[in-house]
Amino acid sequence: MKTKNLLLAICLGLPFSHAFAAQADVAAIQQRAEQGDAEAQSNLGVMYRSGNGLTQDHAQALNWNQKAAEQGNAQAHFQLARMHSNGEGVPQDHKKALEYYRQAAEKGNTNAMFYLGHMYQFGNGVKRDPKEAVSWYRKAADKGDANAQFNLGAMYSQGEGVKRDYSQSYMWLSAAVANGFSAPAGLKHRDSIAKKLSATQLSQAESQAASYVAQHKASK
Repeated sequence: MKTKNLLLAICLGLPFSHAFAAQADVAAIQQRAEQGDAEAQSNLGVMYRSGNGLTQDHAQALNWNQKAAEQGNAQAHFQLARMHSNGEGVPQDHKKALEYYRQAAEKGNTNAMFYLGHMYQFGNGVKRDPKEAVSWYRKAADKGDANAQFNLGAMYSQGEGVKRDYSQSYMWLSAAVANGFSAPAGLKHRDSIAKKLSATQLSQAESQAASYVAQHKASK
């Protein structure tokens, strides 16, 4: 059950502290939420959205996340963004999702920073802007987000939003792998970039990646 809850939290983009919310006293969480506790309201919204500990109910998830968001809860803003992006309990609306992502990101939510980068990279709900995508990916990467680090590496390899730079590409791809990025296609891409570098360039990029990873620990 713990493994299942943890995987669910990862898929939803939640801090690990939420992974075991269903094992806590649900009645106590509901009571705190009804008393106006923003974190409890957000937790309740997460539980209703995921069906973890409560029967899945997107209307209730929307209700509790909105209450928490009104109090400035970043996780609630992120959850609302995902719901609008996916059309969960509301009509799919990428522009509203973008607004919620931005509010969450401005409050320091790493996942929201990554999704903003993704939306600007591919033009979902906003005019495509690779440079803006790089900016948001970098913010998420600096908080240890492996997916953002990988995407930066891919963009440097393509010269998308930045000047093409294979050394920088390899550095970011290596940082992503060091932080747990393990998709076979990603590893293959990193190894293909390595072949474009001299032994000196490769050594320098590996050193830069190790130094970067040590200075930027994952946080949500």
